Amino acid sequence: MNDQTLEERLVRSLDQQAGAVYDAPFGLDDVRDRASSIRRRRRGIAVGAVAAVLAVVVPTALLVGGGNDRAVDPAPQPVVEPGSATLHDGVITLADGRTVAVDLPDDVTMFGVLADGRFVVPVNETESVHVLSPDGAPIAEYPVLSTVIRMGEGHRTVAWTGPDYRIQVLESEVAEPVAFPGVPMEGEAEGSIDAVLGSDCAGGGCRVLAGDYTTTSYEITLGGAAPLTTSAPFRVEDVSPDGGLWTVQYADDGDPQFGCSGVYDAAAATITARTCDTSNLRFSPDGRHLTGMRGDNSMYDGVTVLDLDLKSTVLRYEPADGAVVSRAAWADADQLLVSTADLEGEGWTLSRIGIGGATSDVVDGPAPGGEPELVTEYVFSE
Repeated sequence: MNDQTLEERLVRSLDQQAGAVYDAPFGLDDVRDRASSIRRRRRGIAVGAVAAVLAVVVPTALLVGGGNDRAVDPAPQPVVEPGSATLHDGVITLADGRTVAVDLPDDVTMFGVLADGRFVVPVNETESVHVLSPDGAPIAEYPVLSTVIRMGEGHRTVAWTGPDYRIQVLESEVAEPVAFPGVPMEGEAEGSIDAVLGSDCAGGGCRVLAGDYTTTSYEITLGGAAPLTTSAPFRVEDVSPDGGLWTVQYADDGDPQFGCSGVYDAAAATITARTCDTSNLRFSPDGRHLTGMRGDNSMYDGVTVLDLDLKSTVLRYEPADGAVVSRAAWADADQLLVSTADLEGEGWTLSRIGIGGATSDVVDGPAPGGEPELVTEYVFSE
């Protein structure tokens, strides 16, 4: 009989695994292999013990000296570059190109990256929000009323609605979310979280803008909900990196289906620019440009990049004939990530496009997938 204790065997295994990790750092293929292993484990293969060892070793183990004398240096705090991360095939690719394998269901449709590097992911099958460490390890899980999150300005915060209808706001470099009052709604209605502003939420420095999914009507603080006074009724869709400008959507008789969009100066309390030609306006990481898309059922005819005046078109991108745009997001201040697919889902492609129009590179694909009306093969962070 082998008289080694379980602890001794795990320690020896950690030594061997850590040596392998630091002698040969992970590349993209390694991460994809690890992601495939994670998916197989989710389908029932019994590799839990090995995965647990890897989860410990990759982010934290740095062995010094010999024998049983060990020192563990904390991993350096990650620096999250402005721009969108991409989730595809069990791997998150960050804006700076780093890759992280994650153990998530295949039907995840949205996620966020906090400024401290943590991933926040709504999971439909468990009706919860999962918080993962910067290396993809599970940290916490919170029940939710609906699997929707809203990132705050500068990705410093993220909010969701708990099962008690109270708004939960998790802040960068803070371990647990802070509970805010819920959205005032009649009956058992949830309301929408449209924006999160400020920082130091536990100290009262945050505000949540909320409404009924049509109009942003309330400003919610730790002390309660108060009516939001604006120059006109609208729904807030996005907030500039400094929080000073909001993109808004409002009803218009000229376009009863989509309405119109605008840029709202919060300090001046006025809409400074308007357009009825596109929707879903999203700020670039430097706050200087906006993307707009218009379509139905997660299928769009193209992507438009506009200046803040909403009059000057910087770029108009349209997919090849027979294809649609599924998602688009800012890779950085000068480039877009665009996911396209044909209507049958046979040719999914991820491209990186310079807003000056001079560069366009295929990052991944074409590859088979589901129909774009039903699935999203490349999920971009909020």
